[in-house]
Amino acid sequence: DEYKVEKGLFTIADITSLLVGLGSIPLTGEDVLATIAKIKGLAPKEQMRDIEARAGKVIVDHTPWSGQPPRRLLLESIKAALDANRLLAFHYYDASGRESTRTVEPYHLLLKEANWYLLAWCLTRQDSRMFRLSRMSELRVLEESFAPRAFEPIPPDGPPPRRLTLTLRVDDSLRGWLTDICGKENLEPCGDGKFLAHYPFIESDYGYGMLLCFGEKCECLEPEPVRREIKRRAEGLFQLYQ
Repeated sequence: DEYKVEKGLFTIADITSLLVGLGSIPLTGEDVLATIAKIKGLAPKEQMRDIEARAGKVIVDHTPWSGQPPRRLLLESIKAALDANRLLAFHYYDASGRESTRTVEPYHLLLKEANWYLLAWCLTRQDSRMFRLSRMSELRVLEESFAPRAFEPIPPDGPPPRRLTLTLRVDDSLRGWLTDICGKENLEPCGDGKFLAHYPFIESDYGYGMLLCFGEKCECLEPEPVRREIKRRAEGLFQLYQ
């Protein structure tokens, strides 16, 4: 009990890295704030201004540019259930829009491509499931606790999506956007204010929606089946607005 951490054990770089890491966690519970305060206490007071200035140079912002606001309260509730091994109940909409009521044993929170997921054992389905937080509503932390089981998360139901590389002819006004997606090395000029992009594509409704959002400034040259499918979807959209 009387053991104390030697303050000299951590360098300014060590403490800065710890503060940057903790600052990137979108959870602000008392445990996280207490940990930050303890770490700051490891540094001499005269060096804290320099450490905070260094840590402030790396900003991790989980706020989306558009869409729904960050689900901080939802994350805090799920984190509390994870720590206490408490059951969760909520309403859920799957990718097909089907609504269900679920009771689950929560095991992991996953952040992937700016989306939060809960990895859990679903008592309703008696199987491992991955739930996207943006599709959850009316979340409740139940009083009932559970004994953790050997849990191996599985991906969502259904076959994995097909991944392709498309050749797109794109207007130069979209160069910045396509650079973000494809990388500069996968863009090449082709004249007339346009360029070719070798575009990583997942064959799904979301993938086709992304292509259609480029409008008339982007043409898919190949593969031919994807080109035909874009044409079919564009014709359906045109008929909707007739």
